[in-house]
Amino acid sequence: YSSIRFSRSQQMGYDIPVPDGEYTVRLHFAEVWFGATGGGSGGVGSRVFDVRIEGQLVEDNLDVFAEVGADAELVQTHTVQVSGGVLDIDFSSLGSDGGTRHPIINAIEVLGSGNSSIFPTVNAGDNQTVTLPTDTIVLSGAGNDPDGGEIRYEWSQQSGPSIATLSNVMTPNLTATGLVEGDYVFRLTVTDDEDDMAYAEVRVTVSPQQTQVPDQLWLEAECAIVGSNWNIINDETTSGGQYLLSPTGNNFNSAPSSAESHVSFNFAVEAGTYKLFALVDTPNGDNDSFWVRANGGTWLKWNYILGDGSFNWRQLHDRERRTVFVTLDLNEGLNTIDFAHREQGVGLDKIFITKTTDVPSGLGGNDFNCGQANKNEIGNTGTSVGVTNENLNPVSRSNTISENLISGLNLYPNPSSDVVYISFSNDDSVIEAITIHDFGGRLVGRFDGMKTKMGNALHHLSVSGLRKGIYLLSVTTETGAISRHKLVVQKD
Repeated sequence: YSSIRFSRSQQMGYDIPVPDGEYTVRLHFAEVWFGATGGGSGGVGSRVFDVRIEGQLVEDNLDVFAEVGADAELVQTHTVQVSGGVLDIDFSSLGSDGGTRHPIINAIEVLGSGNSSIFPTVNAGDNQTVTLPTDTIVLSGAGNDPDGGEIRYEWSQQSGPSIATLSNVMTPNLTATGLVEGDYVFRLTVTDDEDDMAYAEVRVTVSPQQTQVPDQLWLEAECAIVGSNWNIINDETTSGGQYLLSPTGNNFNSAPSSAESHVSFNFAVEAGTYKLFALVDTPNGDNDSFWVRANGGTWLKWNYILGDGSFNWRQLHDRERRTVFVTLDLNEGLNTIDFAHREQGVGLDKIFITKTTDVPSGLGGNDFNCGQANKNEIGNTGTSVGVTNENLNPVSRSNTISENLISGLNLYPNPSSDVVYISFSNDDSVIEAITIHDFGGRLVGRFDGMKTKMGNALHHLSVSGLRKGIYLLSVTTETGAISRHKLVVQKD
């Protein structure tokens, strides 16, 4: 070696700028003084020092003479990881480090290129919200390679209530379709020309469709929950071709407690004060009354309902006072109005509930609760729901919403968030159609011409595309028999 460095202060060091990464450091030593030609006397223990690289002790109490003698080369090799852009090498022969005299170094080799690349940057954009029925969103991301190289994009879905359909996944702008209610997380990964990667994520919240709750409803009596004591009478001149006739006998003093003597209308409206009209036939003064209540409250005697031997619209009044009309305070969402048998032979065809100033006439407007699109003249504007057949065993029953004219029909699980099974047993009837209405009266699913024989089959119905809420499901057979059920769709 042509030169040597030492330090009279017993400390010295090097700060060598290098890119971060892994390096091989070779330290070259030669004792050219103690015991060397032209040097001074000395030997083992004359020079002792420590070496630290990147703060780590790599040589502890190094004695070059003891290792190789004088006038000889000693090379010590170490592998180190550099961070911060500087390779730090420190020497010390301080007594506190166990050293003596001056530390020395003859040469330093630094081998390796480190990792000079810088990771790319990526931005997936801000979190977003969409509201059904919109089920598509475009996400705009961005990426950059600080080294100036080319980058590649790739989008992927990390989570969500369903698997969305993704397009343009290898571009900055992703299109996701087929979204349903819930939260999705999408990830944008950027890879540079040195295969260094970075990613960012964005959350998409899909909100349910905002269905306006009605402020008035028309409800057919025969499509309510009809107690078995009541009679359903076929009459083409009435609304829907049927009406209800109160049972024999009278309950003058109080409403009957048995649900078999009740007719219950379940419906959803916005909160407020409502007027109640009913299309009724009160033949005479001995057959002209009902008991009426809302949401399980006190029964009201509705007596002396004016009649002329045919069906007429009458507004709910207080007891025998025909000019003192009674209003009902209804809740936001689901409500129930019950009619109970008071006098025999009274006809009930339809009811009209309204917050408006509208007054019913004729057969009234399109009914909500029967769920027959051809009668209500509502189109299929809702979600498509799939129906298939499977052979499974039923496990539970649903809530029946009207008289069940189809024997052995079961609907389960109910409530459900994904799949509902409709099962039949010991019945050779043929399914003509299945319909689903929401509580705003909108037809959200209709399946015509199925011509499926019931038998012991199970029909698999997907409701994952329906938003959280209460629905009316109707099954119609080839002979015209109808079974109606309340279907509750839940979302986690």
